[in-house]
Amino acid sequence: PALLSENFDAEQVEQGRAGSCVLLSTQASVQPEQIRSMFEPLDNGTVNVRFADGDVQNVRDLTLAERLYHAKSAEGGRWPGLVEVAIGQRISAHSPKEDGSVRSAANGIHPEEASQALHGRSIARVDLDQMSMEETREMLVSLMDCPQPWLAGSRKTVRGHDSQVSIEDLHNGITNNHAYSIKGFDAETDEVWLRNPWRHGEWVIRPDGRDDGVFSMPLRDFYSSYLWVSVPALGTAA
Repeated sequence: PALLSENFDAEQVEQGRAGSCVLLSTQASVQPEQIRSMFEPLDNGTVNVRFADGDVQNVRDLTLAERLYHAKSAEGGRWPGLVEVAIGQRISAHSPKEDGSVRSAANGIHPEEASQALHGRSIARVDLDQMSMEETREMLVSLMDCPQPWLAGSRKTVRGHDSQVSIEDLHNGITNNHAYSIKGFDAETDEVWLRNPWRHGEWVIRPDGRDDGVFSMPLRDFYSSYLWVSVPALGTAA
């Protein structure tokens, strides 16, 4: 189908094989019409992708192999893959990878770069190991009054070697070294709501019966499973 007729609901996007979890988790809070307006198909078969901070990247349409590799929209649409290629070109322009690959540049994007590109605003990454659980609760309460994106990054190792918080393992359904969207926080129940950009894979201690990547978990489990939270204009960059 024509590019502009695709489904632009970012929460329905499923991550592919690219390491774009931060990008997709940042993108999940962008409204469909805003995403649609990012794209300008040209007569020569290429597409202009306009980011929120005004940067424009011209990309060629995806090959079949690239469509299989990159993220997909709800009906298998290609616009999320075009965003991944465009962000790779953008990063390569100022921080090229050693192999010169646009694909490599798009992997492991920093939350700060993703937020500038997709929301046009700066964010700060807060290290939860420098905070108590009560301070984390207060931060999440404040976060609900801040503009999105709201992100959380899980711990890098199963035994917390990157952390001052002792956890025996992370075999609780939360993927190590992975970025999630924070969808909300209920201060009365101490529940954090999250979304996995894979659209599957959840906290397994209290399953909800729908493995769609959207789940809630108690604050104490969130605090032990996640290393950082990244939010606009809040805290000090880690």
